Amino acid sequence: MARRSHAIRRSGEGAGRDFPASPTLPRDLPWDGAAMVLAPGAPGPDLRPLREALWGVWRGPLEPGGPDVLVAVFQAPTAIEGVLPASALPLTGSPTGVLSSFRRRPDEALDPAPPASREALRRLELWWAGRLRGVALDGLVRQPLAGLWDMPRLTLHAARSPTAVPATARAERPKVSGEDLAPISHAAIPVVKNAPDTLGDIEARLRDLEERTKLSSIFRQAMDRLQGRGPGRSANGEGEPGVLQNLMGWIRWHSPLGNRLKGRIGERMRQVERLFAAGDIDLALKLAIALGGDAARRSKVYPNSLPEMRAGLDFRVDGGRFFAPLLDGVGMISLHSRYLAIAERLEKEGDHRRAAYIHSQLLDDHRKAVMVLEAGGLFAEAAKLALDSRMPPVMTIRLLYKAGQTDAALALARRTGCFDELAEDSRGKDARFHILVIEAWTDVLLATGQPLRALQVTDALTSVSGIAAVLTAARARWLAEALRLDGEGGFQAELAARALLAASWTRADISPQGLEAFPHMPRIEGEGPFPAVLAWLQTVLRSETPDAGGELVNLLQALTRLGRPDHPEQAAFWRGPAALLVEALVLGGFAMASDRLGRRELLMLKHLLDRARLPVLATELGKLMKFEVQLPPTKGGWRLPPPAAIRPAVRRACLMGNGEMLVWRQSNLLQLLDRHGGLLWQQAVSEVTALVAIGTGPHALVIQRQEDGTSLLTRLATHERRFHTIGRVRLFAHHDVTSEGQWLVQIGGDIGGLDLARLCAPEPAIEFLWSCALTERLRAAAFAHQSDGFAWITLDVSPERAGLLEAWQLRHSGEMTASLCLPPAPGTRGEPPPQDWFWTPPNLLRATRRDHLSMPVMPWSDVLERQALVQARERVAAEIAGRDVFQSCDFGRPFVSAAPPAGPGEPASTTLEHTHANAPRFTFEHDPEANLVCLARGIRPAKESDGSGEARLSLWADEAGGLLVLDLATFNVTAL
Repeated sequence: MARRSHAIRRSGEGAGRDFPASPTLPRDLPWDGAAMVLAPGAPGPDLRPLREALWGVWRGPLEPGGPDVLVAVFQAPTAIEGVLPASALPLTGSPTGVLSSFRRRPDEALDPAPPASREALRRLELWWAGRLRGVALDGLVRQPLAGLWDMPRLTLHAARSPTAVPATARAERPKVSGEDLAPISHAAIPVVKNAPDTLGDIEARLRDLEERTKLSSIFRQAMDRLQGRGPGRSANGEGEPGVLQNLMGWIRWHSPLGNRLKGRIGERMRQVERLFAAGDIDLALKLAIALGGDAARRSKVYPNSLPEMRAGLDFRVDGGRFFAPLLDGVGMISLHSRYLAIAERLEKEGDHRRAAYIHSQLLDDHRKAVMVLEAGGLFAEAAKLALDSRMPPVMTIRLLYKAGQTDAALALARRTGCFDELAEDSRGKDARFHILVIEAWTDVLLATGQPLRALQVTDALTSVSGIAAVLTAARARWLAEALRLDGEGGFQAELAARALLAASWTRADISPQGLEAFPHMPRIEGEGPFPAVLAWLQTVLRSETPDAGGELVNLLQALTRLGRPDHPEQAAFWRGPAALLVEALVLGGFAMASDRLGRRELLMLKHLLDRARLPVLATELGKLMKFEVQLPPTKGGWRLPPPAAIRPAVRRACLMGNGEMLVWRQSNLLQLLDRHGGLLWQQAVSEVTALVAIGTGPHALVIQRQEDGTSLLTRLATHERRFHTIGRVRLFAHHDVTSEGQWLVQIGGDIGGLDLARLCAPEPAIEFLWSCALTERLRAAAFAHQSDGFAWITLDVSPERAGLLEAWQLRHSGEMTASLCLPPAPGTRGEPPPQDWFWTPPNLLRATRRDHLSMPVMPWSDVLERQALVQARERVAAEIAGRDVFQSCDFGRPFVSAAPPAGPGEPASTTLEHTHANAPRFTFEHDPEANLVCLARGIRPAKESDGSGEARLSLWADEAGGLLVLDLATFNVTAL
């Protein structure tokens, strides 16, 4: 019986077998790959969390007639714990090209030498089911990795019930409104006077009412309609009376037929007064006659009957329902004053809701009603009324937060992008709300790779007690991340200054050991990216970098602007190496950039020396300033020399936030250049139609044309030199720059703002923060960001309306307006009409040529549309329709104008200038064949980082493959 024992038989069969010391490898360590044994035909594991790390995936039978094996090989050692199922076996590679899942000997190292390259891997050895299995990778089927990336997800907001078209829109067009654009809609910011002129406002309404009720006005309205001069039906609003209604109402009101109604109105007003006196406030409010405000102008001028009694005291905001009786001036003022007195009394008694009801429903003053509700702690109702009545987003977001709807408040903030206004409004008021705003703001910035901007927006919080310690640790991480992203090819001046000021000057970042030898320190000790900053600074002071003088002046300016000796975050710098470093930097500035030091720069240096406690040098500098001569302003201009060499021309380019440049040449070569033009990286990429930098971070969007007419969106992480595929979309148009959190695009018939945080996520997705469904017959020709919303210009491509240009504006409130653009007809001025325009939203369109001819932008009406269609047909016949180019001047950007040669042998000229008067302008003179074009106009720096409100840098290219960088503030041209 013993010989038949199962245990003895199994032990005998295993005798002499070379059992490995460790049949599996530890899962918590990074390895070269992973393997899973699966049933034939069974689905494999979800590899999407590892898709960025994968080099290749194979699948096939482990042995004839046996289970399948799936092998995943990583680009670099990667841990699989918590990512893949527990049945996944880690794999380690060897220099012989073998992937194994076990360790043969106890003394074998856990991290053997990796293979020379992933291509050298040729065989898999797997310890499975008690024995060794081996299979060649060539015998397995390599799986495509493209399926690990989802097709783009277009998140459009659900369609809602149709609403009225705005007053400037056309009745036959698709009905759109602010409610269709985002989950939360709110109104444009109203004009609020410091001291409202109540009587003057009432008198203005009475004058308007009197003018519109004159019989002559009614007949004039009828004649305008007959001759086609009046506005379209949609311009009047749905509650607007027609000619016949106005005429019948006038006859009724000015004849005995209206006496009974007049008497009933008077009796109703006396009844309401009696109810107020008796204390029956609810019934009085239900019967009270609303005086209305601007909405009363949309109601019928002549009433046909008394208004119905209200069923409840709910807040309703639906334009056109107000009933404004025809009272004389004394009666109107008396009733208005009576309503105000009752509302003030109710508010003093603590009845804030009824007081707000009077302001909102009887006087049409929704803003005052919202303020009364907020004062009474009725935040939920105040937030709802603010949303319905289109209050400023800052007010609405604050009320949503107070009502406990934090998610809705932050969603509205992300949609409108008004974090800067929210931070300013909440500063010094509600500390918790202010911190919440800053946290949400920095979350968006960090998600899009903008840690330097996160530092800028939190500068004001570093001195706030209670949060300084927590914030200091977070800011230290952000600073280290910003330095890591910007370290190659030198550092931005502001970032280098922040590193010097915020370092602890210990071995944890920069050791002060040997600092007395600066700027000739042979060795700089420390941790992280901080020592690289000091090393770069030494190369600048030794003039070993291009434009060392300019970089030194910029660094001194940044140190002066950011330096605060009383700030706890900078205590180590001012207490330690400040005097030594500042003295070396100032002396280096005089030695290398004395021609760039004007009176403003000298005064800046004196302040910096005073802060660093260098009184002797500061005194000497003060004496030098007495002899400084103010030079006349420099005129910006430069003649482009003939090309020294011919290279493939640059067709696409964008300026990164750190000064680096991403360019695409006609030879299908995508190149990353440092701020001085040095080549950092290049790769062959075909069919690139645009390059768009994402905010001020290291990411850029690469847009490629596909054979089926779609566009492939890819995110390039320039600091990692890695592409992240987003997906293919029907991208009809896009903005050439982004804001901190949005990118304006047209995808199909939808125009909206894409969430940059979702585009930069590990699993990228295309999601609209807001969207407007128009129609595919409209193609966006330009986009613009505004402080209170967004704007775009569309070109109609339908056969019946070809060439029609319209300007659209969407406010943060959700209010959309459409206007007609009327370009000059061909031959109007005896010369070809202009086709290059600069655009300052919402409605300033001027030609870029010297006469700056304006293109009228008028509110929509039937008459104007007919006129615009006639002009559009003329332009189509002259073959100039659809060729207009619009340069958006948002973010303080200048525009480019080109002038042909004045005569044979004369140079052509191209000028860069800002839109306002007395702004700096720079002119390039060049040969006409040079074809000098501006490929990228940088955006203005953030207010926290620079006091300038204008963009400075621009990138230019010529036909010979040359690149130029122009700094419009200093008139400095760098040929790359």
